[in-house]
Amino acid sequence: QYWYRLIGLMQSEFPATLKYLGLEEFNVFAENYLVTYPSQHFSLNHLFDRIEIFTKNFAAKDQILQDLIQFEFALSKSFDSAQNEIFNPSLLNDVEQLTIENLSLNLQPHVFLIKSQYNLDDFFDELNNDGVTKPAEKQSFIIVYRKENAVWREVIHKGLFLILQEFKTKNTIDFAIDKLSENFTESDGEKISDWFAEISQKGWLTRSL
Repeated sequence: QYWYRLIGLMQSEFPATLKYLGLEEFNVFAENYLVTYPSQHFSLNHLFDRIEIFTKNFAAKDQILQDLIQFEFALSKSFDSAQNEIFNPSLLNDVEQLTIENLSLNLQPHVFLIKSQYNLDDFFDELNNDGVTKPAEKQSFIIVYRKENAVWREVIHKGLFLILQEFKTKNTIDFAIDKLSENFTESDGEKISDWFAEISQKGWLTRSL
Protein backbone atom coordinates (compact mmCIF):
# COMPACT_ATOMS: atom_id res chain seq x y z
CA GLN A 1 0.00 0.00 0.00
CA TYR A 2 2.92 2.35 0.69
CA TRP A 3 4.08 1.90 -2.93
CA TYR A 4 0.65 2.87 -4.28
CA ARG A 5 0.58 5.82 -1.91
CA LEU A 6 3.83 7.12 -3.42
CA ILE A 7 2.51 6.73 -6.97
CA GLY A 8 -0.69 8.49 -5.92
CA LEU A 9 1.41 11.29 -4.45
CA MET A 10 3.26 11.68 -7.75
CA GLN A 11 -0.05 11.86 -9.59
CA SER A 12 -1.25 14.67 -7.30
CA GLU A 13 2.06 16.58 -7.46
CA PHE A 14 2.33 16.40 -11.25
CA PRO A 15 -1.25 16.63 -12.56
CA ALA A 16 -0.38 18.25 -15.89
CA THR A 17 2.30 15.64 -16.54
CA LEU A 18 -0.28 12.96 -15.76
CA LYS A 19 -2.63 14.47 -18.35
CA TYR A 20 0.19 14.76 -20.88
CA LEU A 21 1.39 11.15 -20.55
CA GLY A 22 -1.89 9.46 -19.71
CA LEU A 23 -2.42 7.27 -16.64
CA GLU A 24 -0.68 4.11 -17.84
CA GLU A 25 2.43 5.80 -19.20
CA PHE A 26 2.62 8.12 -16.19
CA ASN A 27 2.55 5.20 -13.78
CA VAL A 28 5.41 3.53 -15.68
CA PHE A 29 7.32 6.82 -15.40
CA ALA A 30 6.52 7.06 -11.67
CA GLU A 31 7.51 3.46 -10.92
CA ASN A 32 10.84 3.88 -12.71
CA TYR A 33 11.55 7.06 -10.77
CA LEU A 34 10.71 5.50 -7.41
CA VAL A 35 12.89 2.46 -8.15
CA THR A 36 15.80 4.64 -9.29
CA TYR A 37 15.48 7.16 -6.45
CA PRO A 38 13.66 5.50 -3.52
CA SER A 39 12.69 7.63 -0.56
CA GLN A 40 15.64 7.94 1.82
CA HIS A 41 14.28 10.70 4.04
CA PHE A 42 11.74 10.64 6.84
CA SER A 43 9.90 13.49 5.12
CA LEU A 44 8.27 13.01 1.72
CA ASN A 45 9.02 16.69 0.99
CA HIS A 46 12.32 15.53 -0.51
CA LEU A 47 10.93 12.63 -2.53
CA PHE A 48 11.05 14.46 -5.86
CA ASP A 49 14.33 16.32 -5.45
CA ARG A 50 15.94 14.27 -8.26
CA ILE A 51 12.95 14.17 -10.60
CA GLU A 52 14.47 16.64 -13.10
CA ILE A 53 17.73 14.69 -13.40
CA PHE A 54 15.80 11.45 -13.76
CA THR A 55 13.50 12.86 -16.47
CA LYS A 56 16.43 14.10 -18.56
CA ASN A 57 17.79 10.55 -18.65
CA PHE A 58 14.49 8.65 -18.81
CA ALA A 59 12.94 10.83 -21.52
CA ALA A 60 15.96 12.43 -23.18
CA LYS A 61 14.09 13.05 -26.44
CA ASP A 62 10.89 14.42 -24.90
CA GLN A 63 11.61 18.07 -24.18
CA ILE A 64 7.95 18.78 -23.44
CA LEU A 65 7.99 16.24 -20.61
CA GLN A 66 11.24 17.62 -19.24
CA ASP A 67 9.85 21.17 -19.24
CA LEU A 68 6.56 20.12 -17.63
CA ILE A 69 8.36 18.25 -14.86
CA GLN A 70 10.62 21.24 -14.19
CA PHE A 71 7.58 23.55 -14.09
CA GLU A 72 5.46 21.39 -11.80
CA PHE A 73 8.40 20.62 -9.52
CA ALA A 74 8.98 24.37 -9.15
CA LEU A 75 5.31 24.96 -8.30
CA SER A 76 5.49 22.28 -5.61
CA LYS A 77 8.93 23.12 -4.21
CA SER A 78 8.35 26.87 -4.07
CA PHE A 79 5.58 26.47 -1.50
CA ASP A 80 7.86 24.61 0.95
CA SER A 81 11.07 26.57 0.34
CA ALA A 82 12.43 29.15 2.74
CA GLN A 83 12.18 32.90 2.41
CA ASN A 84 15.15 34.93 3.55
CA GLU A 85 15.10 38.62 4.39
CA ILE A 86 13.87 40.49 1.33
CA PHE A 87 16.30 42.86 -0.35
CA ASN A 88 14.66 46.28 -0.09
CA PRO A 89 16.75 49.18 -1.44
CA SER A 90 14.67 51.71 0.50
CA LEU A 91 15.90 50.22 3.79
CA LEU A 92 19.61 50.57 2.97
CA ASN A 93 21.72 53.05 4.94
CA ASP A 94 23.40 56.00 3.24
CA VAL A 95 26.68 54.17 2.58
CA GLU A 96 24.89 51.14 1.14
CA GLN A 97 22.75 53.38 -1.07
CA LEU A 98 25.92 54.79 -2.62
CA THR A 99 27.36 51.34 -3.30
CA ILE A 100 24.13 49.47 -4.08
CA GLU A 101 25.52 48.16 -7.39
CA ASN A 102 28.24 46.31 -5.47
CA LEU A 103 26.08 44.57 -2.87
CA SER A 104 26.06 40.77 -3.10
CA LEU A 105 22.61 39.36 -3.79
CA ASN A 106 20.94 35.98 -4.38
CA LEU A 107 17.58 34.73 -5.57
CA GLN A 108 15.20 33.83 -2.77
CA PRO A 109 15.15 30.03 -2.18
CA HIS A 110 11.49 29.90 -3.26
CA VAL A 111 12.19 31.50 -6.66
CA PHE A 112 12.51 29.18 -9.65
CA LEU A 113 13.25 30.10 -13.27
CA ILE A 114 12.08 28.05 -16.24
CA LYS A 115 13.07 28.57 -19.86
CA SER A 116 11.14 26.64 -22.49
CA GLN A 117 10.95 26.56 -26.27
CA TYR A 118 7.20 26.07 -25.83
CA ASN A 119 4.31 28.21 -24.61
CA LEU A 120 4.52 26.26 -21.38
CA ASP A 121 2.36 28.43 -19.12
CA ASP A 122 -0.69 28.25 -21.40
CA PHE A 123 -0.07 24.57 -22.09
CA PHE A 124 -0.12 23.86 -18.34
CA ASP A 125 -3.54 25.50 -18.01
CA GLU A 126 -4.89 23.78 -21.11
CA LEU A 127 -3.78 20.34 -19.87
CA ASN A 128 -5.44 20.87 -16.50
CA ASN A 129 -8.62 21.97 -18.28
CA ASP A 130 -8.56 18.91 -20.57
CA GLY A 131 -7.47 21.02 -23.53
CA VAL A 132 -4.76 20.48 -26.14
CA THR A 133 -2.15 17.75 -25.74
CA LYS A 134 0.77 19.54 -27.42
CA PRO A 135 2.03 23.07 -26.74
CA ALA A 136 2.65 25.79 -29.29
CA GLU A 137 6.33 26.29 -30.15
CA LYS A 138 6.96 29.71 -28.66
CA GLN A 139 9.96 30.44 -26.46
CA SER A 140 8.86 31.42 -22.98
CA PHE A 141 10.51 32.56 -19.77
CA ILE A 142 8.70 31.82 -16.51
CA ILE A 143 9.28 32.69 -12.87
CA VAL A 144 7.70 30.72 -10.03
CA TYR A 145 7.75 32.22 -6.54
CA ARG A 146 5.86 32.40 -3.25
CA LYS A 147 4.16 35.48 -1.87
CA GLU A 148 1.71 35.74 1.02
CA ASN A 149 1.59 31.95 1.46
CA ALA A 150 0.59 31.36 -2.16
CA VAL A 151 2.65 30.21 -5.14
CA TRP A 152 2.61 32.55 -8.14
CA ARG A 153 3.84 32.09 -11.67
CA GLU A 154 4.48 34.71 -14.33
CA VAL A 155 5.72 34.80 -17.90
CA ILE A 156 8.44 37.44 -17.93
CA HIS A 157 10.60 39.28 -20.47
CA LYS A 158 13.75 37.50 -21.61
CA GLY A 159 15.91 40.40 -20.37
CA LEU A 160 14.43 40.21 -16.87
CA PHE A 161 14.88 36.43 -16.91
CA LEU A 162 18.57 36.78 -17.86
CA ILE A 163 19.15 39.27 -15.03
CA LEU A 164 17.49 37.02 -12.47
CA GLN A 165 19.46 34.03 -13.71
CA GLU A 166 22.68 35.78 -12.74
CA PHE A 167 21.52 35.77 -9.11
CA LYS A 168 21.10 32.00 -8.87
CA THR A 169 24.60 32.27 -7.42
CA LYS A 170 25.89 35.19 -5.36
CA ASN A 171 26.36 38.23 -7.58
CA THR A 172 26.32 42.00 -7.65
CA ILE A 173 24.01 44.18 -9.75
CA ASP A 174 27.03 45.70 -11.50
CA PHE A 175 28.43 42.30 -12.46
CA ALA A 176 25.08 41.00 -13.69
CA ILE A 177 24.44 44.00 -15.93
CA ASP A 178 28.00 44.08 -17.29
CA LYS A 179 27.91 40.39 -18.10
CA LEU A 180 24.59 40.67 -19.89
CA SER A 181 25.00 44.05 -21.57
CA GLU A 182 26.13 42.54 -24.87
CA ASN A 183 22.89 40.50 -25.01
CA PHE A 184 20.65 43.51 -24.40
CA THR A 185 19.10 45.61 -27.13
CA GLU A 186 18.85 49.37 -26.74
CA SER A 187 15.22 49.04 -25.67
CA ASP A 188 16.22 46.40 -23.10
CA GLY A 189 18.72 48.82 -21.61
CA GLU A 190 15.96 51.35 -21.08
CA LYS A 191 13.95 48.77 -19.13
CA ILE A 192 16.66 47.75 -16.67
CA SER A 193 15.66 50.22 -13.95
CA ASP A 194 12.02 49.13 -14.28
CA TRP A 195 13.04 45.47 -14.04
CA PHE A 196 15.01 46.07 -10.85
CA ALA A 197 12.07 48.02 -9.42
CA GLU A 198 9.85 45.00 -10.12
CA ILE A 199 12.42 42.61 -8.64
CA SER A 200 12.50 44.70 -5.47
CA GLN A 201 8.73 45.14 -5.25
CA LYS A 202 8.10 41.40 -5.59
CA GLY A 203 10.83 40.38 -3.17
CA TRP A 204 12.69 38.04 -5.49
CA LEU A 205 16.18 38.83 -4.13
CA THR A 206 17.87 38.57 -0.77
CA ARG A 207 21.19 39.84 0.58
CA SER A 208 23.97 37.26 0.43
CA LEU A 209 25.60 36.30 3.68
